[in-house]
Amino acid sequence: MLIKLKNLKQLQDDKTIFTSGAFDILHVGHIAHFRYIKECCPNHKLVVGVLSDKRIRVKKGAKRPIMSESQRLAMIDAIKYVDYSFIVPTTKKGGDNTLRIVNLLKPEYVAVLPYWKKREKKLINTNTKLIISKIGPRQSSTKIIEKIVKLFA
Repeated sequence: MLIKLKNLKQLQDDKTIFTSGAFDILHVGHIAHFRYIKECCPNHKLVVGVLSDKRIRVKKGAKRPIMSESQRLAMIDAIKYVDYSFIVPTTKKGGDNTLRIVNLLKPEYVAVLPYWKKREKKLINTNTKLIISKIGPRQSSTKIIEKIVKLFA
């Protein structure tokens, strides 16, 4: 179900898990991540933040994203493991809003991939625990794009 950032407070009384990402080119790694989260905490609502187009341009360059934020949001919202999804707004300087979202939502867990473990420091004062998703070999939208470019260049 689509939800607006300002309405995340409505979910504070629910058991929730928050995760976020670009999800620029949806792939099996994304689905495995969501499935793993739901298997870890089947009674929790999975809330997924989809990074804004502006944030992705800051992180990955001017040619990204490939899919617009509204397209990416619609795809994430259609996945059976996802209970709520929304666009993660970008800070004025193009930065990360994870802590702001955690403070609004107050999830029991934040789920990340192993290479994002550094986010744990941000959660110290929030009563939120970290779930490190164990989904096997790392998938990447960037690697998929590079493969497509190489194959069709």
